[in-house]
Amino acid sequence: MDFTVVLLRDLSEQSEWSLKQAVEHAYNITLKRWHGWISAAAYKVGLKLVPEREKFSGLLGDMKGDVEKFISALPPVLQQIHMFLRSLRLNGMKSS
Repeated sequence: MDFTVVLLRDLSEQSEWSLKQAVEHAYNITLKRWHGWISAAAYKVGLKLVPEREKFSGLLGDMKGDVEKFISALPPVLQQIHMFLRSLRLNGMKSS
């Protein structure tokens, strides 16, 4: 969910970035540290399948207002989730 928030925020704020650049940035700051070599390899394959930004934006259509609401509403919820995971010492789990 952190990835989605960062990706949508980047797409909103970085109009010159391609979708691939936004995906890479969001991945690097939210998911990369949790991925082992298998997951990282799968990400690299998936990155090659990312469409052009215009195509993705076309799929969102007139949802810009909803996306902005989502971007502002979700971070406090994620903060609570992260605090809960830390309290259970589940915040450092890494996938392979």
